[in-house]
Amino acid sequence: MIHGFRIPKMRSGAPRFEQLDQDSRVETTRHAIREGKTMVERWTRLSRRQSRSWEYRAEKAAWLLGGCDSVVDIGSGRMLLEKHLEPGTRYVPVDVVRRDQRTIVVDLNDPSEWPEAVSGDAAAILGVVEYLYDLERFMGRLSSRFDRAVVSYSVSDLSGLPQVRLANGWTNTFSRAELEGTFSIHGWSVTDAFRVDSVQWMWHLVKSSRPSGFDAGRAGTALGGLGSMDHM
Repeated sequence: MIHGFRIPKMRSGAPRFEQLDQDSRVETTRHAIREGKTMVERWTRLSRRQSRSWEYRAEKAAWLLGGCDSVVDIGSGRMLLEKHLEPGTRYVPVDVVRRDQRTIVVDLNDPSEWPEAVSGDAAAILGVVEYLYDLERFMGRLSSRFDRAVVSYSVSDLSGLPQVRLANGWTNTFSRAELEGTFSIHGWSVTDAFRVDSVQWMWHLVKSSRPSGFDAGRAGTALGGLGSMDHM
């Protein structure tokens, strides 16, 4: 069962989240943050135009995931990644909404839900971290399951204005340094990193033999202070 905040349903043909005016999107996101819930209705009604804007990101992620026999796409959306993977790669979609019969339905913001049976050579987490309330918990679980991952995120260094982030439905705000610090705490090494658009970075991560020595205490303070948007 999916436990999440659903944007109130209106008459048939009501606008999708991205079609609302900025003030309405900001308030909808703030409400979800107060409730600590995922905006499930938003992900139920993805527009094809919006999905097309994620095509380049999927292509670059697939390039980084070359050589994998299997890839778990966490937050798969319209499953754009699949067609860019090398032929023969086993593709496992995980999402808050069922996209096809293969989809493992999980609300990543619900502590009781996690795809326990999911396994693969690598995980793809594209455009997902922006909507998480507990990044530490998520990265800990990810680290315990996978030795390789590709993550994208719109960093606050490039899109830090609170109203802009809230209007996009983003529930947190991390700088590039804070996010890379979190990777390190959970035993990941960054083997490649680059910008995929004006605000978004992408990282290729592999498990290290041990964390790199990043100060976990300082990172926790930074993430708690800057990462949360519940004060906005």
